[in-house]
Amino acid sequence: MRTVSFAGDLADLDVETQATRRLVAAAHRVHHGHAGDLVAVAAKLRAAFLYILHNPRDDSVTVVRGQGDEIAWLPVFTDQRLLTDFQRHAGPDAEPVRYLGAPGGEVIDELLPLLPSPTGLLLDPGAPHAVVLPPVPSLLGGEATASGARHE
Repeated sequence: MRTVSFAGDLADLDVETQATRRLVAAAHRVHHGHAGDLVAVAAKLRAAFLYILHNPRDDSVTVVRGQGDEIAWLPVFTDQRLLTDFQRHAGPDAEPVRYLGAPGGEVIDELLPLLPSPTGLLLDPGAPHAVVLPPVPSLLGGEATASGARHE
């Protein structure tokens, strides 16, 4: 996997902040029963900057599964506070929070294809606007949801 860069112009930061605000607003609409906005959430996700739990010991990201769930879920966060809150719920023995940050488009196009198939996204789990994006091509793209192994 390539190294994630945090370099950029201050103007880029403003654009990313606006994109994140639009993503969270769309997620609130879905959370309040406007299911048709799920496609809008997926589209806005690409432009937003996201944070992902990272384990530097083996250079892996955190993927979760429900009991008996065949789908893997990648938790992604729109801000570091939400990521930290999520990790705190892992219990008192949880490792210190480490994370990666990347544009949502890179998460979908470059990271998701490296994870077990199928993998969907959990946007801001635990937040009032949390949204589940299942691994379907119309939401996350074809390569991100292709069947079969997607390991390096």
